[in-house]
Amino acid sequence: MSNVSIPSWHKTPFAQAVLATEKQHVAQCCQRQAVDHALWLSQWPHDSLPKSMIGKTIRCDVASATQGDCVTDLAALPFVHDHFDLVCLQHVLEYAECSHALLSEAHRVLKPGGLLCVLTFNPLSLMNVTHSWFHRKQMPWSGQFYTLFSLKRQLRSLSGSLVSAKTAFYRPYCQSSCLRRLTCLEWMGELLWPAFGAVNIVVFRKEVIPLSALRLGNRVQRLNLDKRLIEPTSRTRT
Repeated sequence: MSNVSIPSWHKTPFAQAVLATEKQHVAQCCQRQAVDHALWLSQWPHDSLPKSMIGKTIRCDVASATQGDCVTDLAALPFVHDHFDLVCLQHVLEYAECSHALLSEAHRVLKPGGLLCVLTFNPLSLMNVTHSWFHRKQMPWSGQFYTLFSLKRQLRSLSGSLVSAKTAFYRPYCQSSCLRRLTCLEWMGELLWPAFGAVNIVVFRKEVIPLSALRLGNRVQRLNLDKRLIEPTSRTRT
């Protein structure tokens, strides 16, 4: 993990609008099933948590513990196997040294049937095109962005199934006054260019291993008992 401090970018009106959109989609993810225990890995303050829908949440920060409950190593999460109903990766995959190791660890601590929600920035978006060329070294453009196709390809190596994969927030990077004027781009983007939103939102369900019943043979094997012993029988004397 690169040494990236908590960005002040999240305080801008544009970032707050992105966070509000992410919160809506995460709430829809939590409605799919009951979430008693959730793990939240984030580079940002945890404003996107639908607290009313989650029982207990552990918030892990990747830089410092000022915003979360603990600091963790993304390559080795300090949690037991099959523990969480929901694991959410909010803009940490872009800054991880090994994205595959992070996804494998998130899959490991997830319960069978649990949901993995991945939020990343999309390089094929108006936000990235209109701003990143001049701010490559600033947050959040200093990380590696992933397309929706590349995310789905990485998740194929995990045992489970893809629940949903889409993008959201179709407005370009601009000031707060322009953000309100360009609200119409949201419904236009969903209809005309659905793959070019600023944020990728991918939901993955971990595979449930079914229990298989043991089949007994039709013939019961007789035990070879000593002839001096009385062989048990179900017949009774009359």
